[in-house]
Amino acid sequence: MYKKLVILLVTISLSSIILGVFLSNGFLVDFVTDRFSPDRNLYYVTEMKIETIPILFVFGGIAFTLLSVAWIRPIKYKIPENLCNLVKPNIILLISMLILLLHLFYFFGWSVDDQFISYRYAENLAQGKGLVFNEGEYVEGYSNFLFVVMLAFFSFLGMDVLPVSVFIEIFFGFATLILLWKMAKSFAEFFSNKWPYMSLLFLSISGPFCIYAVSGMETTIFTFFVLLSVYLYSSPRSRNISGLSMAITGLLRSEGFVIVIALFMYSIFRNRKKAFCLKELFPFLIFSTIYLPYVFWKISYYGDFFPNTYHAKAEGDKLFIVTNGLTYLAQFLAFGTGSILVGLSLFCRREEVYGVFLFVIFAYVAFIVYVGGDWMALFRFFVPIQPLLFLITASQLPRFFKGLAPVMVLSFILLMLVPSIFYSISTTSHILPRVRAGNHVIDQYREIGLWMKDNLPYGSMVFDDAGAIPYYSGFKLYDTARLVSKDIALVELGGNQTFTAEYILSKEPDYILMLAKLQLVEDSHVILRPLLEEIYNNMEFQNEYEMVKTFTIAEGYAAAWEECLLMIYARNT
Repeated sequence: MYKKLVILLVTISLSSIILGVFLSNGFLVDFVTDRFSPDRNLYYVTEMKIETIPILFVFGGIAFTLLSVAWIRPIKYKIPENLCNLVKPNIILLISMLILLLHLFYFFGWSVDDQFISYRYAENLAQGKGLVFNEGEYVEGYSNFLFVVMLAFFSFLGMDVLPVSVFIEIFFGFATLILLWKMAKSFAEFFSNKWPYMSLLFLSISGPFCIYAVSGMETTIFTFFVLLSVYLYSSPRSRNISGLSMAITGLLRSEGFVIVIALFMYSIFRNRKKAFCLKELFPFLIFSTIYLPYVFWKISYYGDFFPNTYHAKAEGDKLFIVTNGLTYLAQFLAFGTGSILVGLSLFCRREEVYGVFLFVIFAYVAFIVYVGGDWMALFRFFVPIQPLLFLITASQLPRFFKGLAPVMVLSFILLMLVPSIFYSISTTSHILPRVRAGNHVIDQYREIGLWMKDNLPYGSMVFDDAGAIPYYSGFKLYDTARLVSKDIALVELGGNQTFTAEYILSKEPDYILMLAKLQLVEDSHVILRPLLEEIYNNMEFQNEYEMVKTFTIAEGYAAAWEECLLMIYARNT
């Protein structure tokens, strides 16, 4: 049996090394770039430095080779079980908070165009226009109800919602570390060692967690309440009040409902051999008491249980969407400590302390795959479950290394750490310039929006991004991404109506904004995204619209676009 296993490992090793060398010639990069154009979600996943995949194959082959040697000549080896006990828990918390603070200074100022959708909803609510993007059009183009309401409160007080949102995220970034420290303390008592406290260091050096702590989005506050819900529910003394935290989680983001379902399924699984007890349902009754009135209000207000963001992103070719989600998951596992988490989780004993964790993690990952992942950099969707993953990993470290041969430990480091570090450095080195350029683009979007507000009569506009330009201009928006526009939101893809240029032009928008690569504009005036190109080539557009202004967008807006030109066309009156 061992001989066959060694032969299999050697075969995998050689195959991985050969495949890694083959892929390093750029064939895969060219194939992916040609296959997936910028208007498709998977492009945003695969363009994140996919050429680092050969590194994974090469180091994976070397690691498998060493692992096969370890099977032949095992040497007993033990790490000191009290190694981590030399460090004080409070010191680990302090160091972790300092590391997070340094990250916050480094990433501070980064913002995402999508956050301006929430800002516009919040300000319209504060001004008495309702929870709408376009006044009079009731479309749920957000997925973060409670966060929008919080921002509306501050906007009502006359405060600028942008810095307020950033401050909220930073505050809950540190709060998440403190809560994780509290949970690590319970785990340390359970396992009789201090290794669980290492989860704080893992989280504080996590690029996704740190960068979204300054984004102004709701990521870290949602992460905090996901962690709080799991913590309260897993503790018998606080289980009854966990329903309140679950309700806040569900109101913060739509996928918070997935967390509640996971906890409910765990409750059924945990009590499968016991008699039915109404007390077990008490937390979920509290959740329902708060959440169901919100659901009834939402259906009466918007006419739909699902937010329009779900219809825009998760409906369509389900095979393509799930493939997107699986690719997104694979990229996360290759990034940073993702592979380490999976590798260590395989060695978890089936202790009840992990039960609720695993139910939440698997349910949430299944949801991410189902909706096709996310286009934003650094795996925003995985941030809410990172603390749970890190806590499991840190708790299992001494158990994983115990009794392993030195060569096997080295194999683990090569297989899990080295490729991930290479991938992280390579990806981050390419993402950070995009982050900086992205900030500059949003600054330009603000200038464009303010220019439109000051120089053009108020009217309706067509644009891909429902972010900074509509926010600062205040114009009514028909967004071709189908996030916030009522008429376009009702279009059923693949149904009787089709999402075409004729349909857009039938709405008689006053302005149409087109974003194209500058080189293509100079050569042949081709619009990159298919729908915009279809609009541009439409005779009705050619006859009724004329260009009134152009803006050059900074190079690096997107990795595929280089320098871009934003063209504003106005309808002839």
